[in-house]
Amino acid sequence: VKAPSAPAPFPCRGVDVWITDNAERNISRHPSILGGRLSQEIGSGTFIVNFLLPFGNLVAYFSVPPLEDMPPNIAIVWEKFIHGDQQYRDGKLKLLPVVVDGPWIVRKAVGPGTSPAMLGRDLPLQYYFNQPSEARKGIYEVDVLISASRIARGILNVVK
Repeated sequence: VKAPSAPAPFPCRGVDVWITDNAERNISRHPSILGGRLSQEIGSGTFIVNFLLPFGNLVAYFSVPPLEDMPPNIAIVWEKFIHGDQQYRDGKLKLLPVVVDGPWIVRKAVGPGTSPAMLGRDLPLQYYFNQPSEARKGIYEVDVLISASRIARGILNVVK
């Protein structure tokens, strides 16, 4: 039985693909990300997932609402995540890989999207968190080194 999920707590602001020979780490410090609009955030900040690929970066940007606007259970999980250490974050960050529309071979390689991937267990992660201050919104970046996984590299070869 399928049940509709709740709306995403962190709405997607956009996705960029950067083609380069050397994938950029800590991409949130680059002035051109999100078309130069990263600082024009509404809410309390931006959560960035930066996939470092052999041929560049795939960067997804999500708005982080103010804690008081989040459902209480999400606010608790978010607070624990941003204040946790590397080991805690690595154990909690998951990705549900889904290809909604694409070639059959890519959908087969990625799978049905029913099982979350524990990113920190399978791939090296690096966190760059800038907590909010009076002068700026919070920026929470996670860099995912995709090329460190044999399985991920195999899927990338199919997708590319």
